[in-house]
Amino acid sequence: MPPKKTLFADPDAILLGIHHGSIAWAAELKEELDAAIRQGKTMSDLNEIERAQLCSSTIQCLNRVNGSLSSFPGLLKKIIVNRAWERRQVKQGGRIIELKSLSELITLKPVEGWGEDPKKVEAVIKDDPEVLAMYREAMKQQGERKDLSDNVTEVSGPTGNSKAYTLSRLKRQTPELFKAVCDGEMSANAAAIKAGFRKVDTPDEKALKALRKADNPTEVITEFTKEIEANDG
Repeated sequence: MPPKKTLFADPDAILLGIHHGSIAWAAELKEELDAAIRQGKTMSDLNEIERAQLCSSTIQCLNRVNGSLSSFPGLLKKIIVNRAWERRQVKQGGRIIELKSLSELITLKPVEGWGEDPKKVEAVIKDDPEVLAMYREAMKQQGERKDLSDNVTEVSGPTGNSKAYTLSRLKRQTPELFKAVCDGEMSANAAAIKAGFRKVDTPDEKALKALRKADNPTEVITEFTKEIEANDG
């Protein structure tokens, strides 16, 4: 039997999936955390152990140790809103872990971080426009910890035409279009076109791009010219 429960008693053990061998026990702790945040607790209200439990519960969902994968975006949002990576306490000697960024939380090896690929995280939240935009903004805060140089993985933030980049730009420049995407009224691509920072290729531009991808562009041009001449005749 697990020992008498205290709020978020053993976050690092949960992270490793060995908390007294009881997933049900971990679920109870997760429910307590959810209740605490529903009551309006913020970074200043959550103590170090509670923030550690939030991080642990989230990685559990990602790895399907406890809870549904569908819960992951909501938990990640709580981490970002509360900046839970900045200071949390693990069981081993009451050690305090302070990280500079969400990127460190995701990429550093346990128990400092999750030891995960940011692309995996983004793939899970790709259908939640709000969380995806928040994630992209948080991941901009890159930093290298000199004391953990062997464990640091440098991660580039999404750029260009990625959905995360598009949503982040919409949120920053055209909040009304960003809200429309979040509400399911239009796609991120359609909103970007309407906002004016992504254009639709003309038929000529599409043809030129297709030509560049051809294995033998010269042969394609020759055949195309013959077809035009035949139609003109």
